[in-house]
Amino acid sequence: TSLSCTKRMYPMHYPFPPQDVVEFFFTYYGPTVRALAALDPDKQRTLREELVQLWAQNNRATDGTSTHIESEYLEVDGVRA
Repeated sequence: TSLSCTKRMYPMHYPFPPQDVVEFFFTYYGPTVRALAALDPDKQRTLREELVQLWAQNNRATDGTSTHIESEYLEVDGVRA
């Protein structure tokens, strides 16, 4: 009977630099573990490089030893009668 959508921000704080964040995700986060496993070594290297660049470009931390990203997501609430 109703549907609402709200943009929200989620703070992501890691006590290590962007390159280590990427390795953390490739080790512990299922979707990135599977994506990496599905690629040949050259494409794995490219994916790593592009993700490090993405995290570094969006990093708000200035100390060089940590990573602070504000990640946007969409919250959807629906009510069914």
